[in-house]
Amino acid sequence: MLGSTADLKYSVTINSGLIFNQAALDVNAAGISPAFSVTKNIYSDPNFSTSIGSINHTDNNSPAPVSIYGYSTIYVDDSLSYSAGNLSSVVNTFSQVPEPSTLALAGLGGIGLVVSAARRRRATAV
Repeated sequence: MLGSTADLKYSVTINSGLIFNQAALDVNAAGISPAFSVTKNIYSDPNFSTSIGSINHTDNNSPAPVSIYGYSTIYVDDSLSYSAGNLSSVVNTFSQVPEPSTLALAGLGGIGLVVSAARRRRATAV
């Protein structure tokens, strides 16, 4: 297909108790460099009016992820355009922050290891 454009709007919701950390974008394209552009605009509201981040991907270079920390639902507007070749895939990656209880359990486990090691050292020193 020679030349095409698309505008996709959608929402992404993460599981209860979790929040987003960052968003990333990768494009797999053949024969169209540098004649393509993918722009991902991320919003905090369903009216797409309050922007919290944007990623622009051109050529075949992966842009840096954008931080979207603190949201459990985001609204995304993807604009894609190319003039020649094949745009074979656009990959969206959204990472999440672990639940606070997961972090607390990991912290308690670390403290337990330190206490155990200290007791062992004390027992061998006596």
